[in-house]
Amino acid sequence: KGQQQQVEHRRGVHRGLIAEPEQLRVGLFENNDLQWGYYGSDLYGISATTMNTGTKFINNRISDAYYYGLLSYYQGGIEIIGNTITSTNTTMYYGMYLYYNQNAIRVLNNKLTATAASGTLYGIYIYYCTATSGSEGRIANNFVHANRGSSTVYGMYVYYSNYQNVDFNTVNLTNTYSLSAPLYSYYGSNQRYQNNIFTNNGGGLAANYAYTTPYRGINYNVYYSSGATLAQWNGVNQVGRSR
Repeated sequence: KGQQQQVEHRRGVHRGLIAEPEQLRVGLFENNDLQWGYYGSDLYGISATTMNTGTKFINNRISDAYYYGLLSYYQGGIEIIGNTITSTNTTMYYGMYLYYNQNAIRVLNNKLTATAASGTLYGIYIYYCTATSGSEGRIANNFVHANRGSSTVYGMYVYYSNYQNVDFNTVNLTNTYSLSAPLYSYYGSNQRYQNNIFTNNGGGLAANYAYTTPYRGINYNVYYSSGATLAQWNGVNQVGRSR
């Protein structure tokens, strides 16, 4: 049976919730309040070939972690559902950082808000996450809002990841850096983007599809930019064009 933990985290403690490999095979982390620290939550498996499995991170609230709201390394089929992550820090910040989270991961119904005067931001960062055909990862129904002044902001950043379905997300940026984007996608294979809303009210891009090969489908998305360039496709500006 999974574990349920209540964690009170005070300023000056390095990490909030820590799940290390010798402690966790199947873990339920639900309804926790995690505040401050360098990491809001750190879920760490053993390696890319020996992963923790069955981890569920559900309905937690993470506020003002210094660098990572949620860090998830080497997890198999993790479920990250219904969490609220907020940040007003001016440092470089990752709301969620998933690295080598393999198989049919579920990142669903999360809300991330990051507002500060400055500081580079990655809202949901998906890096080297690989699933398979018929058992794809699902990143869906998430909400990301960010305003970091003139700093670089990416609402969703999907990098070197395979068989991920990115559907029904809403990402809104209001910072003013021209190359910021609600979506940045680069390398990988068989990624799908469908029924998302990507808006940039700060004059930057609505989306940056930085390479041509990773895509299984890009359909029924809504893009908006208050600037002159709507999006980029393989480094080429797209002006007033939808995909």
